[in-house]
Amino acid sequence: MIEEYANVAQFKTKSMSADTSPSKKLKWRIRLSLLCSAVFVAATIIVCYNHVIEEWRDNYRAAWVADLVIDFLRMNDRWPKDWSELYPAYEGKIKRQGQPWSFEELQQRVCLKFDVQPGDLDTGYISLKSGAIPGLRGQHPDEKIKNFIIRSSEMKLQKEKVK
Repeated sequence: MIEEYANVAQFKTKSMSADTSPSKKLKWRIRLSLLCSAVFVAATIIVCYNHVIEEWRDNYRAAWVADLVIDFLRMNDRWPKDWSELYPAYEGKIKRQGQPWSFEELQQRVCLKFDVQPGDLDTGYISLKSGAIPGLRGQHPDEKIKNFIIRSSEMKLQKEKVK
């Protein structure tokens, strides 16, 4: 029986000394480093992906607000005074295209300049609260509004010439 205990003790000593050898420690450190690196890379990819997706969604929100302003300009022939004046245009747009965002979400994510004077073709009507520069497929929402204002002014001039 004493021999069995001696053998077990000798086995434990050998296995412990084998586990603590420099090559085993190095292998575990390498494995741990690889695991940490993989977790870091995965987390970075997830964060970047979420950032890109959110920026893309913000760009579409800004485009929606530009469309709301254009619809408002068509109906009222003046610039909106506040967000509440855009709500009827929002209701019309969700009837046509569905509701990807609530009206409150548009207000929370997109800045709209309300002190625009008639004929004011400066940009800066729309910006994003995130600080990103809005624009889909190379067109800033301000350009969309500006082009509409120019086209509608030209159409008014043509109608006046016909009269």
